[in-house]
Amino acid sequence: MALQNRAMGRVFYEEGLRSLDANPGLLAADINPHLARRNLCAIFIEDNDFDSALKLLSSAPQVIELDPNLGAIFSYKLYEQGAYRPALAVMERVLQQPLSVLSEKVQVPLSSLQALYSAIRAKASGKRLRDLKWYWSPEAEPVPEGLLSMEYEALTKQGLAARVLDLARSAVIMQVSKDRKMWVVFFYDREDPTSIMERDNSELCYVSFHHRDGSVQVSDVHC
Repeated sequence: MALQNRAMGRVFYEEGLRSLDANPGLLAADINPHLARRNLCAIFIEDNDFDSALKLLSSAPQVIELDPNLGAIFSYKLYEQGAYRPALAVMERVLQQPLSVLSEKVQVPLSSLQALYSAIRAKASGKRLRDLKWYWSPEAEPVPEGLLSMEYEALTKQGLAARVLDLARSAVIMQVSKDRKMWVVFFYDREDPTSIMERDNSELCYVSFHHRDGSVQVSDVHC
């Protein structure tokens, strides 16, 4: 779809769905609103507006029931970008559909779909902060093992979006309190962030960790 047509389609579907949500009585009995949501989701994906697509799928899982092939394509695109956990969530929803539906509607063999699912799951499981490229000054040493070995899940439970973590490639310890209990870590979308660290808001986010008696907990998340 051409860029101008996609932009017009996006406005058309967003405004139409907004009107229907506000006035459900306007919906004709023979109209499926999820078809419009499916088309809007396809536009989001084509525009690489993955956050909007994920938000739409979260509120309207029927879109994947309607078009599991779109879900499979989106999951693969997320996987290519390193957004493994969202990719896994979308693919699991695709695979919840009956095999007869998948065979009919998905445009790749089911064996390829399962292989992609296995690859995504392998990437998404058990990722730890240690997997990032880390930077810190000598004064910060020794860095608590509990910080480096923390699983991503501990951060997502505190409100840090999984997609943000999937984009992270490096971590920089910016501040350590004098009592070594508070650790402030900035996360960046590149392995070497030194060229952008001086710019305001160049980080993906930063997180405060509390370290006490060998245990490390997430204190605050700032994105």
